Amino acid sequence: MIEHCKPMVRTLAPNSINIEKSEVARYLGYGKDGNPSAQISSLIDSQISEAYRLIEPSYFCVMKEVENVEAFRISLRGSNSVFSSNIIARRIFSKCSKAAIFLTTIGPRLEERVSQLMDGGEILKGAILDAVGNEAVEKVACWLEASIKETAAASGADVSLRYSPGYCDWDIKEQKVLFSALDGDLHGVELTEDCLMMPRKSISGIIGIGFDSSITLSPCLFCNKTDCPSRRL
Repeated sequence: MIEHCKPMVRTLAPNSINIEKSEVARYLGYGKDGNPSAQISSLIDSQISEAYRLIEPSYFCVMKEVENVEAFRISLRGSNSVFSSNIIARRIFSKCSKAAIFLTTIGPRLEERVSQLMDGGEILKGAILDAVGNEAVEKVACWLEASIKETAAASGADVSLRYSPGYCDWDIKEQKVLFSALDGDLHGVELTEDCLMMPRKSISGIIGIGFDSSITLSPCLFCNKTDCPSRRL
């Protein structure tokens, strides 16, 4: 089983992140049956190449024991942080013994370049590079999630999907609670008064770990928002 440990901090090589062109197109609004024009396709390729020169992928992760789950509240051992979410607490963390609390980012340089493009009137390039940034930081989070899953599997444990404030019924304002639970240098990522992260291309969240395969279920199964673009089934 993954042990409670000091925070894990790592910077990844940009080329260790697989930025998928099809996912960038999805962020731009192209559905499964929609294909970008030749011009847009070429711009996506060029902006993916540009992104690899700009991104600085890194993560910060700390493992904590789940001390108590009562009603909609999740308490962690050795922390004053208490997360509040009925769906996540009842459906997932009531069956978890540990929690991985994490933060991933690709740094500020890509966003700075997007702003330069927009200010210079290159709106299309800027929008495409911004979409590439979304895909890049998502892949950093996927990389960390896969690493946690591999480590847990070595001891026969299961892991949940990752959850971020704003998912399910977890209030976005609980970013403050999550940041306080991270206990360390957050790679320059800060929260605004509205609990948005800066740089924007950052993802924070929590992953449950335990010996019950039901924790791998998606809570989207119990949600009535069937048209949600982030639905995971």
